[in-house]
Amino acid sequence: MESLVTQVTFFEVGKSLGSLLILGLCAWLVLRWMASRVEVLSERLRLEPLVTEFAITTAKVILYIVVIVSALSSLGIQTHSLVAAIGAASLAVGLALQNSLSNLAAGILLAGNKVFKKLDYVEINGVAGKVESVGLLTTTLRTIDNKTVTIPNNSCLSNNIINFSNFPTRRLDLRVSIAYEDDIVEAKRLLSDLFVSSPLVIDKTDFLVGVESFGEYGVNILARVWVPTESVLAAQMELLEEIKAIFDVSKITIPYPRVDISGFAEYSLALARGQAEAMRVPENIITSKE
Repeated sequence: MESLVTQVTFFEVGKSLGSLLILGLCAWLVLRWMASRVEVLSERLRLEPLVTEFAITTAKVILYIVVIVSALSSLGIQTHSLVAAIGAASLAVGLALQNSLSNLAAGILLAGNKVFKKLDYVEINGVAGKVESVGLLTTTLRTIDNKTVTIPNNSCLSNNIINFSNFPTRRLDLRVSIAYEDDIVEAKRLLSDLFVSSPLVIDKTDFLVGVESFGEYGVNILARVWVPTESVLAAQMELLEEIKAIFDVSKITIPYPRVDISGFAEYSLALARGQAEAMRVPENIITSKE
């Protein structure tokens, strides 16, 4: 009799374990099928990769919950009371995790509204970088110096988002100064010729060169040109280098603060004559800023 009970027990345990294995295999197959269908659907609807990744992650979480509840049920555990307990616990946890739930809702809105795409260069709450992913709770950026920044989704949605990759071109503002003695018209002509001939400037007709202000040391000239979005920094550095080169060739001075001092010969002579006379600084020592 005891042998028969043991055989029945082993049979029930084996049956439960077999059910768990079949359930796990079915869940894995369903997950793979669901991921492939979501990818096909996203290609047909031209959805952004961020939306696809967000949908797959959400489906995984839901499927895991279903598998766990089904596994407990197959082991003979009553799941009705468990589901009710989970519901009650979810209410308490939801009150305690209001920020997490708001991050989850914000993640859904970010993925659905197409605020930015994957690998877009954005600035969120003062942090700039390329978008790596939008998760259930956080958004991940990779900065230009390869630092990973994780931002809560709710913070992304509640702050201004600047997307630098939305358009194929960006306007580049270049500011240079020339001395008051130099010819403004000639300086503007040199800059215009540079922008027309430079391959970095996209629109050869839509650029602006003019006097922005009068500074302490010289005339400030502002130049606005359109360059490709992906090469803004490289275009800025190369154009500034070329501006310095053409100004040097044309003898146009870029002013900077400097101090000219004269009268040291007389002061040295006073030092040689005696201490009393050396205490008097010569009147012809002139200090001026240019």
